[in-house]
Amino acid sequence: MRKASANAFPRTNLRPDSLVAPTRTSIRCAIYTRQSVSSDDGLSSCQIQFESCDQFVRSQRSNGWLLIEERFEDDGYSGATSDRPALQRVLDSIWEG
Repeated sequence: MRKASANAFPRTNLRPDSLVAPTRTSIRCAIYTRQSVSSDDGLSSCQIQFESCDQFVRSQRSNGWLLIEERFEDDGYSGATSDRPALQRVLDSIWEG
């Protein structure tokens, strides 16, 4: 079993009498949506998925969550393969930082 180093879990002073407030790290959030079959009814599953996720990310704003502007949407692509343009873009974005 691997032993965690002393710096693996930095200590934060959370005592009420502390003069130093704990720092929060911003967490950039991307939303990826996918729907297997395109729909022509004007309201896609991707849009509903995005709105739901968007509301959740916004509810976490006080915890440092920030929604990035770019949308990653694969409407009409099967989940059976990873050969999906928006999936590849979101993965590239993650690797680029």
